[in-house]
Amino acid sequence: MGNISIIVAVYSCIGFFTFVTPLILHLVTRKYVTNLDYNTDKDTYIASTINFLCITRETKFKVEDVKVPDVPGLFTTLIAKGKALFLDPQFFDSPDHYSRLMGYDKPIDFKMYAPNTDSSDSCPKPPS
Repeated sequence: MGNISIIVAVYSCIGFFTFVTPLILHLVTRKYVTNLDYNTDKDTYIASTINFLCITRETKFKVEDVKVPDVPGLFTTLIAKGKALFLDPQFFDSPDHYSRLMGYDKPIDFKMYAPNTDSSDSCPKPPS
């Protein structure tokens, strides 16, 4: 009777890792771009990713559709048409395309705002 419980526990662990490992791998790698093509006529990029069933999915986007997050998430380089993508900079033959997608060719905004001079936000002075 004791052997049956050990056998069930071992096979449960094996079954768990057999079915959960591909799901975890998919969660990590679904954003990785395997191929990035540039259409010069339409000025569009085509990013190819692989889904859970190993089918290639293409995302077509323009530079205007790209948003680079201030704080990127896990395996996220940019967001194109609402889809998070992970691009490897060494993947590009021409660094100009990477610079263009990441927005390095745009002017820098340091987000320096004027300080708030409203007296209601200031700290009260300690009693003397």
